[in-house]
Amino acid sequence: MEAIITAALKFLLIQYSGFLKMIKIKRRNPFKSKNNDQLFDQYFIEAKVFYMKLFKVVPCVAYIGNVDTKNIFELIQDGKCGKVKDVYQRIYHDWENDRICFSKTIFVIEKNLMVKLDDDWLEVYFTTKDYAMAKKMLKEFKMLKASEKEGLRDQYYILKWPTT
Repeated sequence: MEAIITAALKFLLIQYSGFLKMIKIKRRNPFKSKNNDQLFDQYFIEAKVFYMKLFKVVPCVAYIGNVDTKNIFELIQDGKCGKVKDVYQRIYHDWENDRICFSKTIFVIEKNLMVKLDDDWLEVYFTTKDYAMAKKMLKEFKMLKASEKEGLRDQYYILKWPTT
């Protein structure tokens, strides 16, 4: 009887070994995408996908528009919203004013927070457990409304280049 059961198990393992390997591979890394291009949009990092890859959780998103991004940039960089762990920027050279400027910035902040700054708006990415922190940040940010007469080029700001 044991020999029959052993032979049957060997037969099943041989027949379904490819299927079992496929299941094991799929379970290995659920956040690994077959198409890694999703991390980038047309110009820069896609912040929601980056958040998911970094923190392994789907983010909540809070948006606020018509803000003074230069002042918000300085507020975040000074650590008023938490310790900044990393900063990613899309920069360009402004020929008209002969300076280097940013067009998009992503701040990775402690406690699974992320802030994306764009021309005159921003998004805060956070977990479902951090609504209070996101609300606090938005209250501070809304106080920094963009001036009506201020041009977008005047708002751009860039991190100080690291010294080597």
